[in-house]
Amino acid sequence: MIKYNLRQQDFQMRDKEPNKDLVALVWIIFTAVIIAGTFYAIFALRRMLIGGDSTDPLQKFFDFFEGTEGFAYFIVLVALLLLYMLLKFIITLLFCHATAASSIHMKILEGTAMPVCFCREAFKVWQTLLMYCVPVILVYSLIFYLCVISGASPVYMIILFFMIFYMAYDLTLVLYVLFYKLIYRMDYIAIDHHVYYLTLYKKPTMI
Repeated sequence: MIKYNLRQQDFQMRDKEPNKDLVALVWIIFTAVIIAGTFYAIFALRRMLIGGDSTDPLQKFFDFFEGTEGFAYFIVLVALLLLYMLLKFIITLLFCHATAASSIHMKILEGTAMPVCFCREAFKVWQTLLMYCVPVILVYSLIFYLCVISGASPVYMIILFFMIFYMAYDLTLVLYVLFYKLIYRMDYIAIDHHVYYLTLYKKPTMI
């Protein structure tokens, strides 16, 4: 929903600026818990599948860069990050009321240097959850699969580590959105500066 339209309809606005130190703490805890749980699950599955063949679906790609495998690994990491961003862009676009050119921008977030998909509009809570959770689920599942099928290849494990660090950043935002929904019962929320600045919109109270 375009913010101007919400203001014209007299929606109550509330700006929220979470404490940065608390955000960092939640982010770190999320990252640590997900990494620990994921690595445990991968190695547990490998123990269950012991004796089975390990295959790497991208082995031919890595063979092409023989002698410069490090560059190939970097390409895969960047490709997965771009896929993650593209999924967020596409899902966000599905809910936009204005044109993509005027609403959605890919940018580096000031203060954290994290790449984000920024949108100028406000969305319902369920739309926001889809925008941030679906890309996490899809990309996480893909890398998890690569880790398991390759026999916990160090390459994919390292890529998974970095991607979890990034995805936990978005999950921290999701946690705050759910918390504010529970406390303030807002109808729309605008992600103005990722988790660090949000605007809540609530329907005017009928007398």
